[in-house]
Amino acid sequence: MARAGLFGAVVAAISGPVSSAEWSVQPLVRVAAGRDSNPTLTTGSHESTTVTTVTPLMHVRGQTELSGIDVGLALNYNNYSSSQVEDTDQQILTLESSTRTSERTTLGLSGELRRDDLRQTVDVSSDAGNVGDADVGLVQTKVRRKWNNLRPSWTRALSERSNLELAYNATDVSFDNAAGTGLVDYTDQLVSMTYSYNISSRDSLNITTNASRFRAPDADNTSDTARLLVGFARAFSETSRGSISVGASRTKEDAAGSTDRSSGFVLQAGATQRSEITTLDVTVSHDVSPSGAGQSIASDQLWANWVRRVSPRINFVLRATLVRNEVLQGSDPTVDRRYYEVEPALEYQWMPRVFLRASYLYRYQKFDADPMSATGNTVLVGLAYNWRRQSLER
Repeated sequence: MARAGLFGAVVAAISGPVSSAEWSVQPLVRVAAGRDSNPTLTTGSHESTTVTTVTPLMHVRGQTELSGIDVGLALNYNNYSSSQVEDTDQQILTLESSTRTSERTTLGLSGELRRDDLRQTVDVSSDAGNVGDADVGLVQTKVRRKWNNLRPSWTRALSERSNLELAYNATDVSFDNAAGTGLVDYTDQLVSMTYSYNISSRDSLNITTNASRFRAPDADNTSDTARLLVGFARAFSETSRGSISVGASRTKEDAAGSTDRSSGFVLQAGATQRSEITTLDVTVSHDVSPSGAGQSIASDQLWANWVRRVSPRINFVLRATLVRNEVLQGSDPTVDRRYYEVEPALEYQWMPRVFLRASYLYRYQKFDADPMSATGNTVLVGLAYNWRRQSLER
């Protein structure tokens, strides 16, 4: 796909400025086996099945005084013993980079390529997740999704206390084997401008305005959304910070020859903490989101990861995903739904680089128009091997 080629070209272009950086490689592999009571999350009759999962991951990082780059690769493969459940495989490539071009100006570039399905979230890191992906859990058949996203940004320090950021977010999504699912290809583009002012060394105010364009040609649906948000961010300590932004949105939607306009509120909040014993990432949002259902939708989302060291060798891990989707006008039995994932786990450091892991995953889905709800329970036991970080100085 053209956008995938653009992603690779940009990665190659920005690798030049960090060619003299100190590079490091960090590989990790996870394997696990267990039992899944309802892998397709159906409300009808079903049987449990044995599942085996393999997830190799790798991060390549480069750093200089003026620039940095972090490229992540994650592969995931799930094998089910039941012939009635299709195996799944997913690939995720991520990019985070920044370059300071002058004393006041910084260029940033983020991106993501995903080849996945929509059954459930793929846990590939300790980050809070991919907020904006409102389609997780939407269909439980094996539909191949190609998600291409690119996010360049430009930040300028206007004074010692104020900054201006201009950003562009382009998403191109397509589906394979989607016949009969109602999923359609779409594109979504967003342009934003943020002004931030540091009230003190810990507190800052920001004002953001943005506009997005959603296009789903096969569904004859287009929508344009404008937003205005006011936010506040606070660094509670050197290891923890939080932020919240609230505002309003206005959406114009053209579908099948008719035009609808709707207004709503926007909420974006997050919290992070990094310490020797705790890692926390939480994001909460209420916004207009693009969807493979062929239209923009109102989506409430919570994505969270919490890791707590309870002893020198034992970690408690909690991951949660909550999604509530509704159409902007009226109701739609294929869109209006609730989807939850909650996964507590225990990790035991068996050897210096080997961790044993036991987890329990609970999944729940309820479409508003369906009186029945679906639940699934998965128990997994496995291990992870974390290679020593390899540093390459140039």
